[in-house]
Amino acid sequence: MEYENVVKNDHIFTESRTCQRIASEHGVGEKTVRRAEKYSQGIDAAEEAVPGAQEEILTGRIKATDAQIAALPAIPKEERPAILDELRKEKGKRNENLLSRLKPERPPPKSAPPKPPEPPQNEEPAAPEPVTPSPPEEEIEPASNGPPSFLQKIQGHKRHLSEEDMARLKVSVDSRYRDRIAKSGSIMLCELQGAAEDFMFRWGIIFQNYPDVLTNETSREEVSALIDRMTTYLNTVKEM
Repeated sequence: MEYENVVKNDHIFTESRTCQRIASEHGVGEKTVRRAEKYSQGIDAAEEAVPGAQEEILTGRIKATDAQIAALPAIPKEERPAILDELRKEKGKRNENLLSRLKPERPPPKSAPPKPPEPPQNEEPAAPEPVTPSPPEEEIEPASNGPPSFLQKIQGHKRHLSEEDMARLKVSVDSRYRDRIAKSGSIMLCELQGAAEDFMFRWGIIFQNYPDVLTNETSREEVSALIDRMTTYLNTVKEM
């Protein structure tokens, strides 16, 4: 038993090092390599169940998301043809119940907390405690140039702000807004970079493992159409 665990752990460690090496060679992240590996395994699973499905996926005849393709190996081989038939249809005509098997399972919903025990019917409910109305809040008149009193400090929302206070508040809000924009901007740049690396890596893997995509006349026309479409979009973004 101990030997089996050592062999299993060694396999996982070797696989991790392989992903790291491929990622380093292609200048992409390790997660990108793992996503591409799952996508490739999904294409192999489709081809295993339905010969020719590989070309249909790569040419766009079978329209599926990356997650749906990556989920195919988990579906029994005899059930994959029906799922691939649904993916050939237009989105509005698909059997979503069947395709739901390609979605990741969600954890079961949390059970509702138990209801408190109801009091026995023979007992009279306790009378509610009398509510004492709170005294009206003291309205604060506009403050003078002197230091605010204790009551003005704890009821700052009721006192009128001076011009100096308004200017200080505006500077504080503007600085927080600019910091938030800068942080979100840097995060989005990382997302764009990851998407670009993922695109180049996946296309390279497809051309390397399936060179017929470039040599077959029909497939090459489809690839050219995709390139023209992406080029038009990128040029539009560049000119914004």
